[in-house]
Amino acid sequence: MKSNFTTRQESEPFEISPLFKPETEFSEYITGEPQENESGMTFVNHYRNLNPSMFGIFHGHTIKNFLERPNQNHFYEGRGLNSQADLVNLKKLVNAFFVKFGTDDNGLGGFSKEDILDIKEDFWVGRKWISSKHKHPAMISYTIEEGVQLTIWQT
Repeated sequence: MKSNFTTRQESEPFEISPLFKPETEFSEYITGEPQENESGMTFVNHYRNLNPSMFGIFHGHTIKNFLERPNQNHFYEGRGLNSQADLVNLKKLVNAFFVKFGTDDNGLGGFSKEDILDIKEDFWVGRKWISSKHKHPAMISYTIEEGVQLTIWQT
C-alpha cells in the first residue's frame, strides 16, 4: 500500500505573501547589538520563537536588519521532519513557492517523490530561487543537523 503522503489529495498551498513584507515592529523579538559584516554594512539581528509554529514547521525566526539600507534577511528555523504531517506541511510550503516563483534555479518544480527520497537520506537540497530575476530571493533546504531552513532576502 502506498503512503498517504503520495496518494492523498492535498489542500491548497500555504499563503506565503506575508513572508515578503518587511518587518518594522520588533517588540516581540530579542534584539542583538549592532554588528558590521565583511562589506562594512551595519546590521542588527532580531530573534523570536514562533509559538505556534509557522506552517507547522518553523519554530524560530531571525531577521538580519541592515541599518543603512532597507534590506532584511529572514531566517526561519525548523526541526526535523519526523511525521507525516511534517512532510505534508513541507510539501505545501514548497508548492506555494512554486506557485509564486515557478521552477527554481535548478529547474525543479513542485514537491516530488524524489524529494521524499532525499529527505529519507537526511539531506535535501530543496529549492533555490536566488537568481537576480527574483525580487525577493528565497531558499528552502533540510539537513538532519539543522532541520528545515527557509531563507528570504528582502532587498
